[in-house]
Amino acid sequence: MAIKTLFTTIEQIQDYITVDVSSNERTILPYMLQAEKFTTEIVGKALRADLIEVVHGNNDEEKLKDLLKIVRLPLANFGYMLATEKMNVNVGEKGFTVTENQNLAPASQWRVDNFRESVKQSGYDGLEDLLEFLEDNVKHYPHWEMSKAYSFNKQFFINNAEEFKTAIKKEITRVKFLNLKPFIHQIERSYIRKTTCPRLFDVIKNEILGGKVSPNNLKLLNEYIRPAVCYLALDKKEENENWELEGIGYVEELQDFLNNNADNYPDYKISNCHKDPTVEVEEKNNEDSGFYIFGG
Repeated sequence: MAIKTLFTTIEQIQDYITVDVSSNERTILPYMLQAEKFTTEIVGKALRADLIEVVHGNNDEEKLKDLLKIVRLPLANFGYMLATEKMNVNVGEKGFTVTENQNLAPASQWRVDNFRESVKQSGYDGLEDLLEFLEDNVKHYPHWEMSKAYSFNKQFFINNAEEFKTAIKKEITRVKFLNLKPFIHQIERSYIRKTTCPRLFDVIKNEILGGKVSPNNLKLLNEYIRPAVCYLALDKKEENENWELEGIGYVEELQDFLNNNADNYPDYKISNCHKDPTVEVEEKNNEDSGFYIFGG
């Protein structure tokens, strides 16, 4: 039994990327199937199965048809990215080619490299658009909302390149963002969790997963947590002292804000992380007063 894919013809692929008309299904469709690892990570297995039903005529739901169009764009680009890596750059029957005097000749390496980088970036941009589309239309795709893929794509305080850019006003490609994910996980555990203590940390995580963050916690995210995570993750990846200082500064501001506004964060107030600033001031005043009482 043949494995079903989200593309069945070259003509379908040509709606999303310009390819040699001499390409045939046997040449390129195996790479399209391999490329589904990128899109399935976003949509999940159950929703991918729904899309397969649409492609092969067993489901005509309009919302799924809309989603299929968005899924296919990154899929087509990633398929050709994998093809260039595996085929030493055949796209058509005679490979990646340029026309010379009406004959086909192998493409130069720089053309191949440029093409590969172009489709790779287009693929990741397409994944960003796909994730945004699903988040904006989650009510129409219950299989996605219930999937592990949904949870996986909301597991951090910063979950995509657009959120990263918003947090610190710095452009970042999805490729670079994905490379930062291990560092983001590390920073959240080693800096943010220790500052907020586990209970408040988990509350904010669960609100993100549920798609509704309270105003108080949203303030923590936007003004302190997300900028701190972005700068410190960049520092871990690229070892930039300025980014480390920026990140630590936001962590310290987060701690000060929580201590001074603990009444708005009961999960923090009852934790071991909370330090009452009024008590600290009184203790410091007593230490600096110069008056000491010895014995009776």
